[in-house]
Amino acid sequence: MTTKSDLKQGLGVHSMWGSTPSFDLLSHLHTKSNISCCSSNVKQQHTEEINILLAKPSDARHILHTLGRRTRHDYSGKINVFILESEAEVLARHLLQLQLFLNASIPIRHRASLYLELYNSLLSKRGEDYVVQAGKQLGDLMYADGECSRYMLQVLDLTWLKQKERDSLHSIFSSWKDSSAESSFVDQDYSVKLLRDYRMRGFYGERFDW
Repeated sequence: MTTKSDLKQGLGVHSMWGSTPSFDLLSHLHTKSNISCCSSNVKQQHTEEINILLAKPSDARHILHTLGRRTRHDYSGKINVFILESEAEVLARHLLQLQLFLNASIPIRHRASLYLELYNSLLSKRGEDYVVQAGKQLGDLMYADGECSRYMLQVLDLTWLKQKERDSLHSIFSSWKDSSAESSFVDQDYSVKLLRDYRMRGFYGERFDW
């Protein structure tokens, strides 16, 4: 029998993935906001502003799911999604996933392939190169200077972050260095495959049979 303590140990200090399937945030607002899906016989454009709070989702899956299905709803208003995470490392991963998703300079198939690598935390050389480049841009994004991703500034509101939180994120992004660089994060004695196996065993307990 898996206890609450075993489950917590399996999840780890920093969540690598969320524990629920992704869902379309707008689809859960139909009854309260009268936002109808495009399959409805009666189509009416709704433009009211919507505020949504995601508490510890662990990754950007709900946001990406919602953006991907945005055109299926008769809604053209502004959506404000507030993300609450207790660990800066998890929030940094949110920003990395969103940056890749919104980077129109990369072909869709390439983005999809890279996203799977980032989501599973198992990087090829191409994926590692992207993380290194993204780390530099996201680090600059914390202070809106240098080679920051301008398209990210158009969709993100970082004014909710305290200065110490910005500094923590900047430190994390700065640690995403090339494997040939001194003090690179990949120089450490660390195996994400073993970590994933450990977490899956802790999470599933007696049900683990992989």
